[in-house]
This record gives sequence, structure tokens and C-alpha cells, in this order.
Amino acid sequence: MFKRLLTTAKRPLVQDTALALVMLWTELGGLQAVNVPASVALVALLSSAMLPLRRRHPVVVLVVIGVFDTAGMAMEHSDTAVGPLFVALYSVGRYTSTLTSVVMTVLSIVIGLSTHAATFGDPGQAAMVITALNLALAVATGHIISLRRELTTRREQQIADEGFAVHAHIPLLEKT
Repeated sequence: MFKRLLTTAKRPLVQDTALALVMLWTELGGLQAVNVPASVALVALLSSAMLPLRRRHPVVVLVVIGVFDTAGMAMEHSDTAVGPLFVALYSVGRYTSTLTSVVMTVLSIVIGLSTHAATFGDPGQAAMVITALNLALAVATGHIISLRRELTTRREQQIADEGFAVHAHIPLLEKT
């Protein structure tokens, strides 16, 4: 029973669903979720619901969560679904090419900052730089993890190939 549970827990869809539930819980305020506006709860629910798709469709998930987040800002809620947005940005860095990651990062920064400025006014240069760096850092973290995984896989393959080459050159002892 326990072995079956562990096998199930290792599945990416199960892990991403658990992540979505944790993100929803934190976006709603955790244990202190008392007066969460319905619109914030809806944005949190819809954004978190997209997270199980993040590995297969990272760009789509980022765009949809970005739309929900932008809609939340347009309703003048500055505390919209930030957690799912960062997970989506991480996923773009982790599961897409470098070019796609850079393009999606720049678009996220430009759209996010311009929507925030249009809704709440100019946040100031320091806040804009910090926001841009935070968004870029989420993507960069995903990209670094992806590169690390790729290097580990290459190294394991190299070790396997070298081991095969060593064994291929050992002469077999012949029976006399």
C-alpha cells in the first residue's frame, strides 16, 4: 500500500495538482482567509487550476495565468495570483527553449508593469526594477534547473559510454 502511494506521488501530474492546491491555499490567505474578495478568490482558483498543465504547456499556462492576473489588477486588486504566476514563469524557464523563455519574460515584464501602472499609477523606478528582476529570476531559476538536468544526463551518458569503451577493449581469456 505504502509503495503504491509513493509510486503515485512521484507522478508529475499528481505533484503539480498538489502544487496547485498549495498555491490556491496560500493565495487565499492560508489559515487566515477571512475576508477574501470573491474576485480575488476566483482569480486564485482559476490561476491555480492551470498549474497541473505547466509541464506540457508552459507558455499557454503562463499566458492564461497572466490574463487572470491582469484581470485581477484591472479590478484594482494588487494582491492577485502572484504565486501561480511565479510557478508559471519558472515552468517557462524549465520546459522551453532559451529564446522562448526570454521572449515570454520580456512580455510578462512589459505587460505586467504597464497594467500595474495604468491601474495603480506609477510605482516608481525602484519598484519597477525589483518587479522586473523578480519575474526574470523566476524564469532564470527554471532555466538553470533545466541546464543542470541536461548536464547531469550528458555526464551520466558519458560515463556509460566510457565504461562500455573500457570493457570493449579488454581481451577475453581464451580456453586452451
